[in-house]
Amino acid sequence: MLENKFKDFDEFFSEQEKVDDIKIRLFGKDYYCPGTLPAEVVLKTQSLLKRHDKVMAESDQLEIAMLMIGQNNVEEWCEKGLSMDQLGDIIEWVANQHNQYRTSNGKAQKK
Repeated sequence: MLENKFKDFDEFFSEQEKVDDIKIRLFGKDYYCPGTLPAEVVLKTQSLLKRHDKVMAESDQLEIAMLMIGQNNVEEWCEKGLSMDQLGDIIEWVANQHNQYRTSNGKAQKK
């Protein structure tokens, strides 16, 4: 029988090894985004895919990119002429970095 039904996740997470940010160089400048994927990105992506029958509108892709990479970064890139295809490449690369981290740390999602 479980006697201790309490876990302090604040303490647990603070003791975990810090994950380095992901570095992107674009337009001659270095940008950083979180080394772990924010859960909000996954929730939002799932919601958008369900709503749009597994195809996301460009505005939705922008929203996901802003959550993953940072709104200021994405807006700056767009102002400098980044195309949606290029942004898609960046999103895919960043997502792959997150997946590689999870796989290498034994945290891959079970199917």
